[in-house]
Amino acid sequence: MTGYGFFKGFYDSNLFAALYDVIDVRFRAMATSFILMFSLIIASVSPYLLGVLKPALGLSGGMQLMSAVYLASAVPVIAAIRYGYSRRS
Repeated sequence: MTGYGFFKGFYDSNLFAALYDVIDVRFRAMATSFILMFSLIIASVSPYLLGVLKPALGLSGGMQLMSAVYLASAVPVIAAIRYGYSRRS
């Protein structure tokens, strides 16, 4: 748990630093709230879904399906980077 807390701090500090680089000052609080809300919802629902999928797919199959969800989630992120982020000179 100590290692998790330590590395989660590194993750959060880099996540919010990157977020603040691309979000306008007026929307930083809203963007921070949205990221925290979304991550907490996913973190709370994932164990339940894995428990529901375990009888049908097994634990390893459920973990593989969760990795497919991560890959599918990368598509809108890549699209946002490609089409929504203006390049600064």
